[in-house]
Amino acid sequence: MKGLLLFLSLFSFGLNAQIPLYEKYIQFEKVLLQTNQDTQYLYNFWATWCKPCVEELPHFVDFSKKPGNEKIKVVFVSLDSKKDSDKLKNFVAKHLPNEKVIQFTDNKYNDWIDKVDISWSGSIPASLFIFGNRKAFYEKQFESFDDLQNTWLTFLKQ
Repeated sequence: MKGLLLFLSLFSFGLNAQIPLYEKYIQFEKVLLQTNQDTQYLYNFWATWCKPCVEELPHFVDFSKKPGNEKIKVVFVSLDSKKDSDKLKNFVAKHLPNEKVIQFTDNKYNDWIDKVDISWSGSIPASLFIFGNRKAFYEKQFESFDDLQNTWLTFLKQ
């Protein structure tokens, strides 16, 4: 009985967990700039309505949990609109319950896309890798865990 109560309380916490909401790029930029030199960062830009984005999410989850990747911080940046916050919360509780997810709702895309990366057309899924002073941007769907891992390893060797 105690185990069931613990499970239910953890489950309800997951459903009620707050996802940080950033409505302006200037707020979100602080997240991108808040890096430690000894930590590697992988930002995945996605949305619940984007089928290729949802298809690749398990690869990022597996990547974040892979032994030896403790110094890698995977951040899932949802571009779902503010009105879809409840839908996003439910999706995260079901598919990304233990992952770092933030919601970025600034719809003035032409004002900030180039600030994330000059080559970004604005399509998703997209990923930004950062380690120290190095950055790489990938505007594509990672087809498999191996695809993601190999791209990551190539980035680290640059």
